[in-house]
Amino acid sequence: MTGLLSFLDSHCPDHLLVLGCDYLHINREVLANVLAVGMMKQKICCYKNPITHIIDPLIAYYPKSALEQLPSFAETHTSLRTFIEANPHHCLVPTAEEMTHLRSFDFPSQIPWLHESQQKWPHELPQKSQ
Repeated sequence: MTGLLSFLDSHCPDHLLVLGCDYLHINREVLANVLAVGMMKQKICCYKNPITHIIDPLIAYYPKSALEQLPSFAETHTSLRTFIEANPHHCLVPTAEEMTHLRSFDFPSQIPWLHESQQKWPHELPQKSQ
C-alpha cells in the first residue's frame, strides 16, 4: 500500500490500474478485463481466486472515488485487500486458463526458466572479496 500512497502524494489520477511486478505470465486480455469491468462499474475491480477465495489487490482497477479514500484509510490500516473489502468492489473469477496468467512468483526458485545459479535474491549471493 505504501507504493500506491507515495504515487498518490504527487499524482491525482482519474483512475489507476495496478499491476504487481511479480506476475510474469500476465497478458493483455487479463488486464483488459479488469480495466473494462472496473471502468464500466466505476468500482474497484480485481480478481478473486476461485479456490482460495482470496482477492488480489495487485491486479486491480481503482477509480478516483476509491483512490481519494485510500490515504485516510491507511491511517489505521495497512492492507490493500482490507481496503478493497471495505469499499464497493467487483471481483472477477478467472477461468482455468486465466489462472495461469495470474500466478505470482514470490521467490526466484519458483521461476522455472531461471538457471539454478540465478535462483537467489541478491543479498543471498556470495559477496566478492575486495
